[in-house]
Amino acid sequence: MKKSTKFWIKWVCAIVLTMYIATKLATPDTIQIPLANALTDQDHIQGNPEAEVILIEYSDFECPACAYFAEMTNDIVAEFGNHIAFAYRHYPLTSIHDNALPAAYAAEAAGSQGKFWEMHDLLFEKQNKWASSANPFNEYSDFATTLGLDLEQFSLDYESRTLRAKVQTDLDSAEDMGLYYTPSFFLNGELINNPKDHEQFRTLIREALK
Repeated sequence: MKKSTKFWIKWVCAIVLTMYIATKLATPDTIQIPLANALTDQDHIQGNPEAEVILIEYSDFECPACAYFAEMTNDIVAEFGNHIAFAYRHYPLTSIHDNALPAAYAAEAAGSQGKFWEMHDLLFEKQNKWASSANPFNEYSDFATTLGLDLEQFSLDYESRTLRAKVQTDLDSAEDMGLYYTPSFFLNGELINNPKDHEQFRTLIREALK
């Protein structure tokens, strides 16, 4: 082999090795999920998105406890909405709630027409109506009609791979953090014990605002 050929081979190998090392240093071995106090572009947010106090909930539409806490979070947003950002993330517990995942799809489909929170409230309010249904989409369609949505678009979005991937991203995030119950609340990045009532929830928010 000619010296010039060996030189070029060594030179190319050196470049490849340098690029590999730089890539390893710049890229972690595992994908890092966002911190629990970091809002994302796909989050559904109520209140003030620029607020320093961030409340993030991982929730399941078929979970009775989540329905109970939905009333609390609505009250919290109504009282502190100018000072906090509240984000809802999907964590359907599919092992025990058969219709939790399709309910999340329905909420996202409504969200595509600007009615995520309205569908959120209806799903919790009417939870007993659809939770045990063999074909819950019928109920979701009724809710969509109540909200004045375009039903054809709602059906298309309900089946959308993009929206379903969005739900899966939330679910993966919850599982990566080791969450195992709903609702799970993060207040400024810290997983908190679920408040026992409205007043205890208000106290936690007031303390965070100080």
